[in-house]
Amino acid sequence: KISAFYKEQRDMVQLVNVFQAYPNTYRSFGNRDFGTIKGMTVSHDLRRTGNIRMRVSYTLQFASGTGSDATSALGLVNSGEPNLRTIFPYSFDQRHAFNIVVDYRYGTGKDYNGPKIGDFEVFGNTGLNIVTNIGSGTPYSGVKQARGEALIAPGSSPLDGTLNGSRKPWTYLVEAQLDRNFMLEFG
Repeated sequence: KISAFYKEQRDMVQLVNVFQAYPNTYRSFGNRDFGTIKGMTVSHDLRRTGNIRMRVSYTLQFASGTGSDATSALGLVNSGEPNLRTIFPYSFDQRHAFNIVVDYRYGTGKDYNGPKIGDFEVFGNTGLNIVTNIGSGTPYSGVKQARGEALIAPGSSPLDGTLNGSRKPWTYLVEAQLDRNFMLEFG
């Protein structure tokens, strides 16, 4: 299955300076930001074949705009500059994402094909489920010199490159679940 997506965002909330206001300049929130998210997903779903079921997908995404959240222009507002709009990658832009789900499960009775001890089905109604998520790093703004004030006032340290011009390392997550169902009969 192949699917493509395109999302255009307009009038997103952003912190702005209101210049020459009476009695003086002040900050407020306005509907100023815009951006786009576009990409495609390729996926394959293997329905249960024997004991295994698998779902694999890959997503390629490009997400960019003038602000990732309502306060991403705080450094610009603090510097007293006009309300400039420049398109940069969103802080949540993840270019590559792989999702893999594998479920290996034994049935019971005539559907059981695992090891037995006499009539006892060793792995009857037992399954192993593994979920794997692999993703490329999200953007961040590198700074030339790390300073403590940057935690209190973002944008106070000079950038090394452009806003969101650096990438964090890839991430890898594996979750596994082993389970077994027991039938209880009463009466």
